[in-house]
Amino acid sequence: MHASFPHSLSFLLLCTTAYAQIQWNLESTTGPSPRHEHGIAFDSDRGVVVLFGGITDNNKNNSAFNDTWEWDGTSWTQRFPTNSPGARSGCRMVYDPTRQRTVLFGGRNSASDHTWEWDGSDWTNQTTAGNGPAGSVEDPGLAYDPVRQRTVMFGGALGNVPVDETWEWDGTQWTEHTPTNSPSSRWGHVMEFDPATQRVLLWGGTYTNDMWAWDGSDWTDLAASTPPAARYVHAMAMSPSGELLLFGGTNGPTTFGDTWKFNGTQWTALTPSQSPSPRMATQMVFDGWRNEYVIFGGWSLPFPGTNFGDTWTATAIPTFATFGSGCAGSAGVPALDALGGSLPVIGQTLQLEFQQLPNVATVVIGVLGLSDQASGATPLPFPLSGLGMPGCTQLVPADSADFLL
Repeated sequence: MHASFPHSLSFLLLCTTAYAQIQWNLESTTGPSPRHEHGIAFDSDRGVVVLFGGITDNNKNNSAFNDTWEWDGTSWTQRFPTNSPGARSGCRMVYDPTRQRTVLFGGRNSASDHTWEWDGSDWTNQTTAGNGPAGSVEDPGLAYDPVRQRTVMFGGALGNVPVDETWEWDGTQWTEHTPTNSPSSRWGHVMEFDPATQRVLLWGGTYTNDMWAWDGSDWTDLAASTPPAARYVHAMAMSPSGELLLFGGTNGPTTFGDTWKFNGTQWTALTPSQSPSPRMATQMVFDGWRNEYVIFGGWSLPFPGTNFGDTWTATAIPTFATFGSGCAGSAGVPALDALGGSLPVIGQTLQLEFQQLPNVATVVIGVLGLSDQASGATPLPFPLSGLGMPGCTQLVPADSADFLL
């Protein structure tokens, strides 16, 4: 929008948004044998994805694996450590960068050895009697909190019964918390640390689609808008910039193959040109060395189901769009566009072109806003007719203002 004021002062109120669509890429069909319910984590010090265990048939414990694999962005390499956790499925893994260890917890048949750590060459059994949750916890949520330097665990299933316990691992000891508020008992949910709020987020799980946040002492129920359909054993991972990506899962009768992202308040369904086939019980991590999400394996119905052994990555495709409508100035309704197809890419300059501005000695101020929901306590959009700009609307807050002309 454009409006003229005395002394040839103009404010450019046109709005643009720069956002990213997701591109899924099939990277490999070789490596670990097809499986689901495995554990996976990204080792940010060595730049590899670590995978352990999994299963091919949920009704046969002897179909579980105890192999260790690593993905370097190009290919999988099997590791042959001296020590290793027992074969299991339904375990969860996270990377602890403070101690440079991959932490593995839980899984079927893990009652006597539920906690292990991988240092890049060998596994160490950290399980001690009476230390940690009792029994074989399957499909819990697990996330590492780098601010508090704790691995956080919630829920899971004990003998097919969902639980609602909250535990934390400091590298030596498991400590149970008894928060005032807590998510309901569940399994098959996913937890990720949110760098923006510095809290651990939990989403989904058996027949739910709610989101919770853990601050180290209590859980808070977050009212995120437009969430995906309720599901469990889905894949989810967070980027360092705070982009949470979700794929797949099941609600029982349906196996999903949809992709969603969460921006801190709202879920958005994405429409990639290609994606992994619908599946559940897969795992996803964010590879910080190559700036991409990585997903491996999974399972689809109908029973006895199909196990997958493919590796996919997802990367962001930058896009540019405008929103809102301009209000007429002395040269007509101004327009805003990306110059020469310029796109919002990190490390590059996004060049914008302003059209139909007054061809006079006019000062133009461009306002940059980082939200389209509110400007301070004022909800957006906000009509500006009361400020002498009839037909004009404020669409973003004035987080930054620059002289353009």
